[in-house]
Order: sequence, then structure tokens, then C-alpha cells
Amino acid sequence: MIKLFSMKYKSLLFFLVILLLLFNYIATPKYIPRLFFKKKISFKNEYIEYKVKQGEWLYKILRSYNIPEDQLPLVVKIIKKLNPHIKDLSNLEANQILRIPKIYTKYKTLNYLKKYKYKLKTYKVKEGDNVVKILRNISGVPTKLIFNEYLTIFRLLNPTVNTNNIQTGTKIKVPIPLHPVKRFYPGALKPIKTQKNNKFLTKKRNRSKNKIHSSKKISINSIDPKKTLITILQNLGFGVAPGLKAYFPQADGSWLEIDLTKNILLTLTSHKKVLLSLKDYFQEGLKYPFKVIEVSSWNPSEILLQLNKNYPSLVKLWPKNQTFIFNNTNFSTEIKADLVVKIKNKIFAIIFLDKKASTDNMNIVYSFLKNIGINILYLKNNDINQTIKKIKCKLINPKLIYVPTIVEKDILKFIKKEYIPKQKHKNILSYLRKNKIIVKKRIGFYIFRDKDKFIKLYSYLIVIRDKFSSKNKSIYIYRGNNPYISTLLHLNGYKVFILK
Repeated sequence: MIKLFSMKYKSLLFFLVILLLLFNYIATPKYIPRLFFKKKISFKNEYIEYKVKQGEWLYKILRSYNIPEDQLPLVVKIIKKLNPHIKDLSNLEANQILRIPKIYTKYKTLNYLKKYKYKLKTYKVKEGDNVVKILRNISGVPTKLIFNEYLTIFRLLNPTVNTNNIQTGTKIKVPIPLHPVKRFYPGALKPIKTQKNNKFLTKKRNRSKNKIHSSKKISINSIDPKKTLITILQNLGFGVAPGLKAYFPQADGSWLEIDLTKNILLTLTSHKKVLLSLKDYFQEGLKYPFKVIEVSSWNPSEILLQLNKNYPSLVKLWPKNQTFIFNNTNFSTEIKADLVVKIKNKIFAIIFLDKKASTDNMNIVYSFLKNIGINILYLKNNDINQTIKKIKCKLINPKLIYVPTIVEKDILKFIKKEYIPKQKHKNILSYLRKNKIIVKKRIGFYIFRDKDKFIKLYSYLIVIRDKFSSKNKSIYIYRGNNPYISTLLHLNGYKVFILK
């Protein structure tokens, strides 16, 4: 009996175990979910605020803080979290506040510059110089070290100098490396040559300088058309991205690289950017965060025409063969220039001067046109640097101009006695006009001329004819409040008085 009882219990236990195993198999899911924990990083008080300037982009700002290139994707992800108010990081607008994580700013990363030993040299900036040119020629630093290390050292040594626009004549401190450059990072260039080798280089440079100053004339075709275009665009008020390359972040975390040696990145307004790209170098299939305009050359008229087509409300270009006429109540101005363009509400007249062109009265012409709302831009070939040079004009204060004035009663002093009325008249001018002693004339004269380009001024004047004049010469009276016109008339041989 005991054996039978034990056998029953054993079979019952075995049956229960099988039931439990089946139940466990059915209840257990096919895959076990894994738990992931995200570490929340607090960026409170761990960022700096940077005010974006016009024409700046994210890569340029981050490189100015010396953020290593391999860290840029991580930094951009952090910046996206810190800046929810900025929708598109690849198209930053002027005056936007950009938050940058403090751990990656230059305040933490300038220690790496201690390894570079250098001595200081004072240098006076010459015409056509820029930071890269100075560091390459004076310091003898390789290109890669200029943009990564020595540009930062230069900025620290010259905190008041604008590296993007160094003024001619400015005295600056230039770092000269004491030892040959070592491979501090992957991709660094070869060491700098010693002083013995540098002597050979200086001889070569002197030979090249002698070639430039030789009697052989440099043709206009030798002038760099891209540099000419950049000079014009900058003077028209557009922002041109400096440097050799520009980088813009993409949605997938990669960076779009733009070669600025073959393209021009323009900032039209605070939120509009345009890439001007030559057809031969245009890269298709890439997603650009701004408009791309393909051009066949760097001809300024072609570029402005393309901008006129794409942005008619912003840019308007006058046909090259037509003269531009500006009308006013008492005068009108006729301009025939190389280019006449209207940017927003400003009118610009661009004139390429001949080498023998006269610069007489240029300041008064510039001041007159500026006074009526026309900006004149004189450009001249600089054969030494093979660039286009802008001629600077001084703005003359109209209050400092002496202009002879006359009252209506005093007009009779300039008329012969036999033609002076015996009776008094309330309106002397109407009496003189009726008797044809004075006439109203529209006089036109050139205030600037250079071959087929000119600026002509037409003014309405009251003329006392030489027949009735006590001076036996025609006397001119200008009825207006513009002292520049009377000065320009005097310079062209007209004896003028302003009628008060």
C-alpha cells in the first residue's frame, strides 16, 4: 500500500512540474526588453551667448573659438538643444543670440598654444596686405597652421585689429616662429626652412619685385576679375564671406564644404544668402541651405544682371548704353558710367577710371552727388598689386563752402544805368523779365569727364545778358539752396550769385 501511495505522489508531482513549465513557457514573451538610461546633461550656466554678425555662419563662429574639427558634430548637437529659438542653424541671421557650450570655447582650449614658441616683430601694413598674406610671407608659417593656430595667436597679440579688414598703415605685432614647426596634429605641413634657405627665398622675392616694377606695362586682363567683383560688391553694401572655405551643417550631421576660391558667398540682407558659382565648378546633387546662382564669368555686369533677375525688388541694373538722368526742380544730372545700379533705396554709379584721368574737383563732385542721394564709386587699376583700387573721396561740408549771395534789390547794381527803371517797382524781377533784360536759361556743363564716361549738370539760372550788364559780361543768378551747384558753376567759369 505504501509503495502504491508513493508512486501516485511521484506521478502527481511530475505532472505538476510539467504543467508549471508549460505555463511559464506560454507566459514568457518571445524577446526580453532591454532598459536604456539616458544621462541628462545640465547646461545651466555652462554656455556663453554670442551675438551673430552679418555674414557669419556656424562653422566660422565655432572655428573662431578654436573648437577642434573632430568635435564639431557633437558640439552642433549640443548647440541644437541649447538654441531651440533658432530654426535653421545653417542660415543664421544678424543679431541672433547663439548659445555655445562653455566647455568648448577658446577660454578652455588656448592652452595648446603654449607649445608654439615665437618672437614678436612690428610690421606696418601695406596696401593689398591681409592677415594670411602677412603670416605666410613675413612669419613663414604654412597655410594649415595659419588657419588653425597662428591666426588665433595673431588675434591675441592684436585685439584691436579687425582681421577681416586691416587698414593700410596700421602697426601690428607679427609672431615669428623660433623653431621649425613640428607635427603637433595629423596633417601638419613640413617644418619651416632655416635662415640659410630663407636667404634664397628673399632673393627670389626681390627678383619678382623687380619684375613688377619693370618698364613693361601690365595689361588690364592681368587684373583678377574675382577681386574686382568682390571690391564692387563690398562697396555696394553686400557681405562677402572671407577665407578659403566655408562649412554648413546638414540635417544628417554631415558638413557641406564650399570652396571660396572658386565661389563667392554673398549676404544680401540679414537673412538672405546667395552662392555665386562658376558653371565649370558647380557641384550638382548637393543640398544647399541657400540659393545658388550659376554664372559663366566674374563680370560685374553679368553678376548684377543675375541678381536683378532673381531679386528684382532688391537690385535694379540700368542698361549699359543708356544714361541715367536724375531730375530735380532747379537742376538735373545726367550720368554715363560703367555701371549704374540701385540697391534697395540707394543709387550707385561705378566708373572705371583711365590711368590718365584727371582727379580735379573729384571731392566736390562726390559731395554734390552724395547730397542728392547718388553714391559715386571711382575705381582705378593698381598695376603693382594687380588689383582694383578704390579712390577715396572726402565729403565736403556745405556749411564750409563760401557762396556769394545777392538780394533782389541789389540786382540793379549789375545793370547799366540807362536800363534801370526810374520808378520803384515792388517786383523788380518781373519788370526786368518783361523788358527782356534778364532771361531764364537752362545751362548744361560737364562736372566730370573721362573718355566716353561723364557726369553732366543742367541748372536753371537767371541771366543778366552782357548787353545790359554793367560788367559787360553775363552774370548768373541761381535760385536755390544747393551751395555745391554754385561752386561747380564757379569752377566751370560762370560768375554766379545765389538769390536769397
